[in-house]
Amino acid sequence: NRTELLTAAHEFRDRGIPVDAIVQDWKYWGDLGWSPQWDEHIYPDPGSMVAELHEMHFHFMVSVWCKFENASAYLEPLRKDGELLKHTNWLDIFQPSAQASLYSFANTSMYSVGVDALWLDATEAEGLPNFDKTVFPYGINQSGVSSNSLLNLYSLAVTGGITNGLAEDYPSQRPFHLTRSFSTGQQRTSGVLWSG
Repeated sequence: NRTELLTAAHEFRDRGIPVDAIVQDWKYWGDLGWSPQWDEHIYPDPGSMVAELHEMHFHFMVSVWCKFENASAYLEPLRKDGELLKHTNWLDIFQPSAQASLYSFANTSMYSVGVDALWLDATEAEGLPNFDKTVFPYGINQSGVSSNSLLNLYSLAVTGGITNGLAEDYPSQRPFHLTRSFSTGQQRTSGVLWSG
């Protein structure tokens, strides 16, 4: 939670422990469901927390996934707009509109409050129920392909969508993403592989 995170940051600073970045992994959304949103009971004012970390010369990274559980805020609108892979709660990240939605969610909840970078986790699409099955990216039945052929490309599309949004909204910011999966060409999207 916010108190524990800031206490640890102060301790690192006071002990002279060299730390460049602090990473907030999952569950910062609390009971709101798996989605890029701060639970106000755990993190009542994420913007001021990030500002305090910056004052201590820490960068701050947050884990963001492309799967969603919060029905009203995310799942229902994404499903209505056809931006989820069919029968899943995972973004159909191959659609430009889904990439734009992911960036919009990340910008609203993370970048706009000063978060420096994202850990784009599970970009191999962990637990994707369509493994070894035919899927229909872009929601077009005629484009049915093996989901296995898309798994490496999923990460490329995730990091590309975030990088494209950053280039438009924060052109002077150097993008950096930690990602759990990688594809040929992904280096151009500022994705750095964490082997998971």
